[in-house]
Amino acid sequence: MPSPHLTVPSVAASLVLGSQHGQRGVLYEPDKAGIGNRATPHSGTGTFAGCRLAASCTCTATRTCGNARTRSKNFISVLGIVPPYTKFSDPTTSLSTTMEKLDKVTTQTSIATDDVSTLEKAPGHHYKLGVPVLPDTIVEEVDREVLEYTDQSITITPEENKRLLRIIDRRILPVIMVTYFLQSLDKGLVSLASIMGIQKKWHLEGQQYSWLTTCVYLAIICAEYPQNRALQVLPIHRWLAFCIFAWGAVVASSAAVTNFHGAVIVRVLLGCFECVCQPCFMLLTATYYRKHEQARTISLFYAGNGIQTVVGGLLGYGFYQVKGGKLESFQLMFMILGLLTVVWSGVVLWMLPQSPMKARGISEEDKVKIVERVRENQTGVQNKKLKWSHIQEALLDPQIWAFFFIQVLNTIPVGGLGAFTNIIIKNNLGFTVLQTDLLAIAQGAIQVAVLFSAAYLSKWTNQTLLVAVAFSIPSLISAVVFLTVPNDKAHVGGLLTVFLMTICYNGVSPLSFSLLTRNVGGQTKRTVAIAINFIGWAAGNSAGPQLFRSTDAPHYRKAFAGQLGCYVAIILLFLALRVYYMAQNRKRRIAANLLKGRQADAADEIDLSLAFDDLTDKQNPNFRYVF
Repeated sequence: MPSPHLTVPSVAASLVLGSQHGQRGVLYEPDKAGIGNRATPHSGTGTFAGCRLAASCTCTATRTCGNARTRSKNFISVLGIVPPYTKFSDPTTSLSTTMEKLDKVTTQTSIATDDVSTLEKAPGHHYKLGVPVLPDTIVEEVDREVLEYTDQSITITPEENKRLLRIIDRRILPVIMVTYFLQSLDKGLVSLASIMGIQKKWHLEGQQYSWLTTCVYLAIICAEYPQNRALQVLPIHRWLAFCIFAWGAVVASSAAVTNFHGAVIVRVLLGCFECVCQPCFMLLTATYYRKHEQARTISLFYAGNGIQTVVGGLLGYGFYQVKGGKLESFQLMFMILGLLTVVWSGVVLWMLPQSPMKARGISEEDKVKIVERVRENQTGVQNKKLKWSHIQEALLDPQIWAFFFIQVLNTIPVGGLGAFTNIIIKNNLGFTVLQTDLLAIAQGAIQVAVLFSAAYLSKWTNQTLLVAVAFSIPSLISAVVFLTVPNDKAHVGGLLTVFLMTICYNGVSPLSFSLLTRNVGGQTKRTVAIAINFIGWAAGNSAGPQLFRSTDAPHYRKAFAGQLGCYVAIILLFLALRVYYMAQNRKRRIAANLLKGRQADAADEIDLSLAFDDLTDKQNPNFRYVF
């Protein structure tokens, strides 16, 4: 079978541009001097050897099949611009005529000239604006499986979109919501057991209890990128099911732990296997859901955390009543919930699709529509090839590091309060064990309400970053109150109310995650970005409990002071990221308008032809950031 990719590395080589599969294309050849190019319609008979679907292609024109989609080295696409040194040598072909022809016959590359009268010196301006530049030599590496299920000519009506969304929701949402609920529950069992005598049974002293939370996140830091890479190259349903099975077994075996060293081992293993969850769910969200649906989807699975708090409080109270047996109440809790997780792994293996293209029980026609409905995302669906250029770009991209620090600043307070909430309510505010468990139920209900409110406001206002700022402010107020108001019986009610305000901060994380999935293109870059993001998430969660020093109990004023600093810093970072996105979009809009001969401030018109080419957000000139 001919190679599915065709590289044309030399300046003297031709450039073949095609439109839809099997349609007639245009052959671009260098002029005699070797420095220009002329557009020559090329026809013939037979199947073009560069066709990516050579086995099934029915194209009848030599070198004209759109599936070839190759570019020569001396064609660098800069928002559709041929470099300034390239001239169209055919004087009878005007820029407008050429562009009109290319708009009809190309789906992958647009070519223009540096005609200063027509483009108002656009190329120079474009380079100064910092618009995307594709690599000098481009070998198209669109995933073959995805390619077979793309058809830009399909029109999907709003009613059809709703039907497809229901199909996706039935297959994806139960998996991610239940799995995240179990992950949150299993990871939080130590917190539930903290008022059941686990410190005494495991012989924990001083800061050792805090380290049981910290070591989970240190393990996540080490395992995060390998897990993300595995999600990119392995069947996602099988790998997720395996990790769920493994961490369920680890949780069940925690019942046998008798000392700090054994506890550290099971907690490290738990972190290694559980860290697959959120990156996996973000990839699923980006693969199946459109941009405006992603905040809602991420908030839905994050609601599992709030539901876990409600259910965890009930389970904690129920297991606490089991006394007098051979096992401690928390040991019984570990065994039962661990085995429940093991059983759920089998359900995930059966229910979760391997990909939109290999989903069991979905018609071939619907598979094409499921792929095409996310074309507008411009972030791709699937590509298993590791691309070093994507890795380099991710490491140098300021938005990736902004998300990293957002996660650090978000999870330092969340991680600390997650481990010490029950202790603060019981010891600091003076509530009983029963009252503490019942308050956990109230906290979970509030958290679910916060998550859905954040998602709704994000969609309604179309201002995700400003909504994130708004949900950070109540926590900032709470930290100030705990630092300034005396902790005595006269203020217990007010302090409890203010403490519950910190739950609003839980709305920040899913909004941040949804921005990451919507604003990072290219499969390898997204994998690296998600890994960096969750390394920051784990770093913050590991550091958070360390703010609560045993010597500072029961008021923990130093911890609340540290959290106050996090709240202020994250608000400033959200605002800075918003300014960055606005500036990037403005540059791209102006460049695109100048190219097409429009006023610089004209309304944006987005081309979706590069959506599945596995280009990064910086490589794709048609990409626009959402915020």
